[in-house]
This record gives sequence, structure tokens and C-alpha cells, in this order.
Amino acid sequence: MYDHALSKIRAALGILHGKTTFGGPIMGSISLTTRCNVRCIHCYYHSPVAHSPNFPMVRSARLEAQSLPTADEMKRYERVDADPAAVRRLIDQLLSMGTRRFQLSSFGEPFLHAAMMDSIRRIKRTGSSCLTNSNGTLLDKEVIDELVECGFDELRVTTMAGTAEGYVQTHPGSTPQTFEKLKANLLYLGERKAARKRKAPLLNLVCIVIGPNIRKLREFADLAQELRADRVTFRPFNDVRDPGLATLLPSPEEASTLRAELTEIKRDLDAKGVPHNIANFLMTFARRLDTKALYRVIPCYQGWVSAYINPLGEVTACCGCSESLGNIHDQDFASIWKGHAYDKYRHQALNLPRHGQPPKGCDCHHCVHHTLNLNVYRALHPLRGRSGSIKAIAPAGCADGE
Repeated sequence: MYDHALSKIRAALGILHGKTTFGGPIMGSISLTTRCNVRCIHCYYHSPVAHSPNFPMVRSARLEAQSLPTADEMKRYERVDADPAAVRRLIDQLLSMGTRRFQLSSFGEPFLHAAMMDSIRRIKRTGSSCLTNSNGTLLDKEVIDELVECGFDELRVTTMAGTAEGYVQTHPGSTPQTFEKLKANLLYLGERKAARKRKAPLLNLVCIVIGPNIRKLREFADLAQELRADRVTFRPFNDVRDPGLATLLPSPEEASTLRAELTEIKRDLDAKGVPHNIANFLMTFARRLDTKALYRVIPCYQGWVSAYINPLGEVTACCGCSESLGNIHDQDFASIWKGHAYDKYRHQALNLPRHGQPPKGCDCHHCVHHTLNLNVYRALHPLRGRSGSIKAIAPAGCADGE
């Protein structure tokens, strides 16, 4: 068994070597299901305004300007749950390779999967950290009690709104009661943590900023404070080239008022001591999440840092990549991780600034992991990482909670 520090050292040695890896991924992201119980308006997969469920094959086709998959080709992604036995084997193998940080996510809602709590217990028994992205609506008192007792690390709950009215607007088909129940359970989370004198699970309240909620961010920030959130995260919206999702992008008029609004919110959150990512958000929002300039200067390190496994068992370097590097149902994860396809990806990602060409299937110009890559670059290159050219692109100290 490796500790987390050793995993980081092994990843760094692999990056410096440039052609191999000396351990497993630092972070293992396991997507459990394509099912969801809510229709978030911004969701790539289940939004009622999206022209297509934007599963990897769809995003890849749009990225490469190719014809979209047929309805029959898309069917294999419909209502899929990851095989529980395969998930158990994958977690055990990642642990044996030194992975000590896990993210349980999905193309939908991870708490719908029957193996969600078992997976959490399996990970936490080893002392490893575990977080999830969730809509939060399936968190009841029983689940919350168990999450507190096992020391689950972080709940990233995307509410998109701070009031029942705003919630219904951003979650078509939901009711005000859905929001009130969600709020009550998140309040219970704070109460249980206080009663048990526990800091975990940290509650990270997340808001994807879109046109329909851009004038209601103050209400969202107020909710975060009422819920005693441990962190508040704002994220720019990526329409993944879907014409329907593109209608959600804030208008120039809406965007022009955002900086003043968030500057006020930042002042308030700072006064209350609530961590947030507003500085980084404003930087990336102004560029519509355009990270092209950054990757002319720094590489992408995801090939050493992370691995993403979707419910069908397909392995990619991160959630922004749509080109499969292998499938855990055809070969074990270690063979994929050390295989030719992954090595080719690592070589292309490391040479991204030199060639300017992202690896196939990677949307590096709209990268949600840019801060993580920047932090790795600064750790490996302390002087260059804080040079004027880097600061002009990304001010030091920006963080987005990765």
C-alpha cells in the first residue's frame, strides 16, 4: 500500500521522465450510472433543452466536426449502471496501485446506483479520501448519518439556485417541495456534523452560471451561508457545442453585471470566512472557459494524475476526454494504465504547448481541469510557474476546488 504523498512523488517522476508512469493515478474518477432523477437545465446528458444527450461519442463527433451518432448507436448509453462487481474490482486495483483519492460521479445521479454506499465504505475503510458530485435530492437522514459516521470527505451538491422558485426554473419538472426537502436534508447534515463534532463531509455548494440564474447568484450565496456550506463554487458553463445548451449562455448584457455582483458576494463570503473560487471564476468566465492561451504555455498532466472510468467501463484521462483508452471489461485497469494508448495520450498531452494540438477527443480549449494542471506546473516549475507570462493568463492563488 502507498500513501498519498508517495503517489504524488511517483506521478511527478513519471511526468519528469515523460515517457512512462511509476505508479497509479492520484485520482480515480468512477462514473456509476447514466440514470438521473432530476432534469437539470444545464446538464450535458439530461437537460430538456439539449439537442442530444452529450455522451462521449456525441461530444467527440462535434469536436471533430463529424456526423452525430445514430439513435441506435446512442442506445447503449441509455439507463446504464456500472456492474457492481466490476466497480469493486476497479476500486481494489486502484488502491493496490497507490490511488488514495476517489471521485464517485456519474452521467446522472450517483446515489441512484445500488453500489454507491458500498463503494464509499470500501474506499473509506482504507483511509483514502472520497468525494462525489450530486444533485443532493436523494440524501436522506439515513444516508447522511452513514456519510458522517464513515468520514466521507466531500459532497459537491449542485443546486443552481438559492430559492424554490429559482430551483424549479433551473430544474424543469421539479416542484418547490423538491427544493425544500433538499434544503432540509442539507441543514440536517450540518446539524449531524456539529452533534458528532465532525468536519466531514465538507459541503461544497456548486452553481453553474447560466443565463436563467445569473441574476440570482446572491440568493445562491445566501443559501450557502444558511446551510453552513464549507465551500462555495461557481463554475462557467460549457455548452459542448450543443445548439440547445447554447441558448443557456448568458447574454452580453447579463454578463456585464456579473463582475459587480460577484465582487459583492466575494466581499460577503470573505467576511464570513467561507472559502470560494470567485477570482478564478471571473477569469475563466470572461473568456467563456477558453483555456487555449494557457495550454500554449503549460502541458496537460491528466495522464499521470487521473483516470476516468464511465459506466460502460471505458477509460479516459478525464471527464473532458471522449476518446477511450481501453475498457475494464476487456482488460484489467493496470494494463490499460500502462498500455500503448495511454502512453500515446501522455506524450501528446505533455507536448501540447509545443504542437498546439490536443490529443484526439480532448476539448483542451474548454478545459475544466485547467487549475489542477496549473498547480502541478507550478509545483514542478516554481520559477516559470510564477513568471509574468503565466500570471497574465492565470493569477497566482486562483483555485476551483479540484
